[in-house]
Formats: sequence, structure tokens, C-alpha cells
Amino acid sequence: MPGTTQMKAKDILYRLKESNAQSIVTTDALAPEVDSVASECPALKTKLLVSDHSREGWLDFRSLIQSASPDHTCIKSKTTDPMVIFFTSGTTGFPKMAKHSHGLALRYAFPSWKLLQLKASDVLWCLSDPGWIVAIMGTLFEPWTAGSTVFIHHLPQFDPKVIVEVRGLISQCQQTPGETHVSGSKAGPC
Repeated sequence: MPGTTQMKAKDILYRLKESNAQSIVTTDALAPEVDSVASECPALKTKLLVSDHSREGWLDFRSLIQSASPDHTCIKSKTTDPMVIFFTSGTTGFPKMAKHSHGLALRYAFPSWKLLQLKASDVLWCLSDPGWIVAIMGTLFEPWTAGSTVFIHHLPQFDPKVIVEVRGLISQCQQTPGETHVSGSKAGPC
């Protein structure tokens, strides 16, 4: 259940309670927000921190990954099995959970589902926050099935100056409507 970096404690609390989430993975920026509401989420048992620093009550995600065994058994799943839950933006009320199946990724293997019509020679930059479904579609499914390159730039927040500086390296951009308004570009060539 991805979430945007813009969430505040009330947003995190709502999503944790609605989903009955048992664990959460976040960074230093949102860990204090999670800590402020964790006691109100009885289902929440595990907090994983992706950080260079430790935090009381949190497990170190990076050290757990490094110490994990490389051996694993893949779990068989069907295209109809649940894969991920996204929350809507909540523009018409409280955000709603939208459950997606493993078939979500399969849809992008078919040309009729391709939003950007990417080619293997394209370099795509998806400017959407990774917590929105636009980012998953724009950085995983369609580029993966097209064999395109995905450009990733760690922007702590939306910065039009950086976007203008970098966009010459990119052949395709995918943006949310708000980002389109600021940068002047829509999904497609930068």
C-alpha cells in the first residue's frame, strides 16, 4: 500500500486503520508522523525504517535486507490474486481503498493498454510521487513491457528548476496534472 511523501499523521492513521496494515516501511521524514499515531493502530506490529540512522521501536530495513538469505521460494499466484492496494486522492471525500490484482501488470503487455506507447529506445522520467499509482504505471509496468529505460532522480520535493535542467536527457515524461501545469509538459515527449 504505497503512500505519498506528503502524508501527515492523520493521513497515515486513516490508511493504517482502514487497511488493518500489520507493518509499515518509511523513511526518516515520515517516521515521526507514524510514531505519533501508532498507538491508535492495534494491527500495526512492525515498523521498518529505510535510513542511515536508527530509531527506537523501528527495525533497520537495510540491515534486514543485507542479512536475508538469497534462497527463497516463489509463491504461486493467479492474475486475480490481490497484489497492491492504492488509496484514491480523496478529492470527493475520504480516500478509498482500491485493490488491484496481479493482472494489473499483465494489462501493460498488450498494446491497447499502453498509455505512453513507449519504445525500447525511450528514456522515461515519471515525475509523480512514488505513492501514487501513476508512478507504478509510469516506472514499472509500461517501461518494463516495452524494454524502456527509466530515469530516476531523487527530488525531496517538486522542483521546476531541476526538471527544466534534466529534461533534455529524457525522451518521455509522465506527470500528474499539477506537475503538468507547473512544468508545461504533459505525458509524452519532454
